[in-house]
Amino acid sequence: MKTTSPIFPVFGTIARLLGAAVAMFIAFMLSAMVSGADAAQLTPEEATLSGQMVLLVSFINALVLSYLALRSRWHGWKLVGALFVTQYGIETFMSQVETVVFNQTLQLTVEQVVTVFVSGLLRALIFAPLAVWILGKMRPAKSADVPSTHRLAFSSLEWVKRLSLLAGLYVVVYFIFGYFVAWQSAELRQFYSGSSEILPFFTHMVGVLRDDPMLALIQFVRGYLWVLVVLPLVFMFKGGKLETTFALALSLSVLLSSLILFPNPYMPEPIRMAHFYELMSSMIAFGGLVGWVLLAEKS
Repeated sequence: MKTTSPIFPVFGTIARLLGAAVAMFIAFMLSAMVSGADAAQLTPEEATLSGQMVLLVSFINALVLSYLALRSRWHGWKLVGALFVTQYGIETFMSQVETVVFNQTLQLTVEQVVTVFVSGLLRALIFAPLAVWILGKMRPAKSADVPSTHRLAFSSLEWVKRLSLLAGLYVVVYFIFGYFVAWQSAELRQFYSGSSEILPFFTHMVGVLRDDPMLALIQFVRGYLWVLVVLPLVFMFKGGKLETTFALALSLSVLLSSLILFPNPYMPEPIRMAHFYELMSSMIAFGGLVGWVLLAEKS
């Protein structure tokens, strides 16, 4: 009786993952044509670093999204749609909502903001179908599309309760990590406030909410949007509660923070790196909270 050596499926999976990384690199290159004007403003050193980062970020983001696809119970265009929402929603849409909120400091023109949105849209439109095809998920496997009747089967009232709780928790995470991670950088404080002085947390928060009373409400709405962006991931993922929570934390933290590694003419490196550590740590925490709240047993 012939048996298939396990080494061949392993090599096949590695080849598919490398193919997905190439697809992501192609998507980055094509989408960069949209934002080429900004790249022209980089110094030679920044342009070199940007070229290195596109290889690293393409590889890492492709691995994260490929993991989600390979562990999905969905296939075909349904999976393509879920990957698109996850990639575009986290990488571009939600991050650029924050850019719009703080554009008084960044000073981007409307055309520049639209360019970023369109560039990210093109990148996700290219990668999602290519990745599903390369990973062999266009056709259903024997275990594909197995219904998950136990997951997220909530009443309307229960949905409101859980989404509102997560939106509130996001506000808490946003301000805590914003202060204790990003705001600890003197360069970042100077960049946003014009002063490197740091106040105690509660004094700082009183000043923030006094000067911008709408900020907490904006972040509360963003909390709702974050959950809506990752809902397809929760529905499609066939792992258990622990693995699904891990997938949420991994996706939110890596896909959101990775693009900030690219040099840009609007944000100096110390500011970018302070935000990188803030986003990575805060979204790991929020991803864990999303999994904990959404996948908890109904009371």
